[in-house]
Amino acid sequence: MKKKFLNYKTVPRWVILVIDLIITSWSFAFSYFILKHFEFKEIYRGHFFLYTGLYVAICFSVFYQMRIHTGLIRYSNMQDIFRIFLGIAISSMLYPLSIKLIVINTYNIHSLDVAKVLLVNFFISSSLLVMLRTAVKESFHYVKHITNPNREKILIYGSDSSAVLVKQALESSNVKDLQILGFIDINNNKVDSYIEQKKVFHISDLEKLKRDYLVDKLIIMNEQLGSEEKKSVINQCLKNGIQVVTVPPTDQWIYGKLSMGQIKSLKIEDLLQREPIVINNCLISQELKGKSILVTGAAGSIGSEIVRQVLKYEPGTVILCDQAESALHGMQLEIEEKYPYADIKIFIGNIQNLKRMQVLFTRYRPQIIFHAAAYKHVPMMEHSPSEAVLANVMGTKNIADLAVMFESEKFVMISTDKAVKPTNVMGASKRIAEM
Repeated sequence: MKKKFLNYKTVPRWVILVIDLIITSWSFAFSYFILKHFEFKEIYRGHFFLYTGLYVAICFSVFYQMRIHTGLIRYSNMQDIFRIFLGIAISSMLYPLSIKLIVINTYNIHSLDVAKVLLVNFFISSSLLVMLRTAVKESFHYVKHITNPNREKILIYGSDSSAVLVKQALESSNVKDLQILGFIDINNNKVDSYIEQKKVFHISDLEKLKRDYLVDKLIIMNEQLGSEEKKSVINQCLKNGIQVVTVPPTDQWIYGKLSMGQIKSLKIEDLLQREPIVINNCLISQELKGKSILVTGAAGSIGSEIVRQVLKYEPGTVILCDQAESALHGMQLEIEEKYPYADIKIFIGNIQNLKRMQVLFTRYRPQIIFHAAAYKHVPMMEHSPSEAVLANVMGTKNIADLAVMFESEKFVMISTDKAVKPTNVMGASKRIAEM
């Protein structure tokens, strides 16, 4: 039944016009009865049908010219409502002139206080016409969003006009399996108020909303990202397991409609307050192709990924240096499978051992060095600060000194953001290595 209702073709426009005319005729008749105190004998003697027929004829002309009946009722908005009021007002202004020309001058009839009837009729007819459109629109949305346990529960960040536009776009979309619970805002003046029948919640209510309503997603507009408040909202969502999705600014929507394809999961680049850096692959290829490249800490999480990326640029030789034999062996097997023609050299050694590292440089003479070998675990280094200094500081110094001694072209050190104003041993050791 629901599917049949939603897929039903739009009602012919002439049917809407007829319904509007029936409403206006009944509202005019009711206003007429009120002014005559429902004294039907006097009503009939007062040429009721002539007055009513003339009013309906005027309404037909005005409504048809203004094309009030052509709008889809399920998508009625404030502009449609304004056109209804305007149509009734124009009809009410034309009616007295028609009464004077036709009823009074032609038939010499003076049985109706036209001004009072029109005043009462204006409020009754316009209210009924608006109520018709509101009832149809709400019925359509109710059937469209009828209870479905699998629907996604969605919140919209903000309570300004842009947030309302997002809400309207989602409701008018063809996606049926979503439910907009309300808006999230940090402005206390708007919290607990309602916008288009949707409540405005405070950011502190996120945890409760997740618990009570199983909220799935929070929608944020791209132009809202960047400020501390938005980052706080995103952190709250991550903490409560709510997915953050973004939509482009409203001026980028095609014809004012938001497609579901434009709603995308939040990417880390969205939080940057600048344009993302685009890597120049051609320049990197020119720099690495055919070169002898050393990667220290090659079996680690960072070093292994550097090896995989370097191999894409057809280097001459890649030297994998690490002290962890099992991890290094696993890395060797992976590379031999994925890059069977690559020239790979495996070198087991500790960067703290200057003589062992000197053997490496003497044997392979690396032209470019990616230094990723380091202790990176913050809590563990707090318990073993001497090892952090020996590996991160002295080990880095050994590789840097050998790079200078053997005239390597480039030395790239992989550091960490914890080296910026360090508050722990690991960060301090990496800061010293940078210096």
